[in-house]
Amino acid sequence: GKLDVVDNQISSDSGTFRARALFNNTDNSLWPGQFVNVRMQLRTIAGGVVIPTQAVMRGPDGEYVYIVKPDSTVAMQTVKSGVEVGDSNVQITEGLKGGERVVSEGQFRLKPGSKVTALKPGETPAPPTDAELKAAAQQDKGGGGRRGGGPR
Repeated sequence: GKLDVVDNQISSDSGTFRARALFNNTDNSLWPGQFVNVRMQLRTIAGGVVIPTQAVMRGPDGEYVYIVKPDSTVAMQTVKSGVEVGDSNVQITEGLKGGERVVSEGQFRLKPGSKVTALKPGETPAPPTDAELKAAAQQDKGGGGRRGGGPR
């Protein structure tokens, strides 16, 4: 097909605009005047680094991600995001190199040096063992209590 006309008015409620294209409709799958939603690829950025949008965090000093180092610990890395790629990815223009792994879920519980386990897409983590639950309960008991000294 060929793009014929682009309307210069953008709909304020949907952020879309209208365009008209001419193409052969040999199988009569579209009716005359029927509207369809389309996506147009405007350009290809060679060598671009693309990550899931949810991996990018925003802090007081700008955008950052947690990168996974070879020893399975994480480090904060300042990044600069570029254009959106599809519905769920974003291009990173500065701060990451191709092949670096980033954390895309559970970042709010991380701090630099935390150990992580990578999961395959769609995989869920194993439930905690009894030993892990007991260790977590022991940690919670250590620092609790009232503030302000001893008993009244």
